[in-house]
Amino acid sequence: MSKDFKIVGTLQKGSDIKQHIEDVIKADIILVDESIPEISPVGIMSLINAECVKRPSGAKSIKAIMSDNITPKNIKKYMDYGYQAVIDKNLSVIENLNMLERLYMEKQKRIMNYEKYINYKIDIPEFHGYLTNILHEVGIPASLKGYMYLKRAIEIAFLCLDTVVGGITKIIYPSVAEYYNTTPSRVERAMRHAIETGWLRGNVDIIENIFSYSYSSKKGKPTNGEFIANIADHLAVKFRDEQRKIIEKIENTNNVNKQIDKYSYSIM
Repeated sequence: MSKDFKIVGTLQKGSDIKQHIEDVIKADIILVDESIPEISPVGIMSLINAECVKRPSGAKSIKAIMSDNITPKNIKKYMDYGYQAVIDKNLSVIENLNMLERLYMEKQKRIMNYEKYINYKIDIPEFHGYLTNILHEVGIPASLKGYMYLKRAIEIAFLCLDTVVGGITKIIYPSVAEYYNTTPSRVERAMRHAIETGWLRGNVDIIENIFSYSYSSKKGKPTNGEFIANIADHLAVKFRDEQRKIIEKIENTNNVNKQIDKYSYSIM
């Protein structure tokens, strides 16, 4: 199985990752050592997610972390951060590569089938109230059309972040437009206006908590995609268990039978 993988780059510390993040997300599989200096595993994931919003090709990457402390608590911690796999350093290379291949194939199938996530109605207790509170805290007025468009987009991204980082123009805008009987261009403009209107009025502590790795005072307000993806990612951490149950339910009722013809993978 190892012949199907090609190592395209190796980075040794956090500053290297920040400098080469554009190259990192080009890899099909991003493999992170939990002991890498200068940056935490959650910091790496936040950098990757922020960059993927700007460069959709990164959405297809499998993000895995290597650890020699494989306990249920440790696995849950890293999965909550957004990693799709925790690699046991004590297992053989072949065993770990087989697992990575399986995960990669499963993710490609999910990317090909956005519709089932778009049409699903989230019924998690407290989810909608929590999302509404976040939008208010970051300063988005509920009176604006962009508010409800953003809310709907975040709900979709919560179940499948690839809908944002993999195609906000092709997936999110048209889906929200169809839901509200309007046009994709109006959805995009209304979202942008809502963010521009509310950004400077928001709760600084909340903004820093949610957008800390993709926002800076010099950079200014986030793009529509960055705004949606960061809040969806924040919600995914808080409601991780509920999210997994929904995704499992969706997958079990929507079996995907398409063949994926991809046999070459890269590891960063």
